[in-house]
Amino acid sequence: MARYCTITKLEDGEKVLGSNTAGPYHLQEWVSREFIRSPELQSGTFLKSYEQAVNYAKAMKLEIRDEFDD
Repeated sequence: MARYCTITKLEDGEKVLGSNTAGPYHLQEWVSREFIRSPELQSGTFLKSYEQAVNYAKAMKLEIRDEFDD
């Protein structure tokens, strides 16, 4: 089993499910299992800065993939 995350940045003013978010950086945690072809989304969170997203990933011991860095 492999755990990793992706970090993306929302557009200015972009809403998710019609609501404002806690921050523009969206970190999603994924789990990839040998017997399942595609990874499963486990959780997601919104953070105020890219640095917070990276620190969160490190604290959760997640490899960062498809990283966005402005």
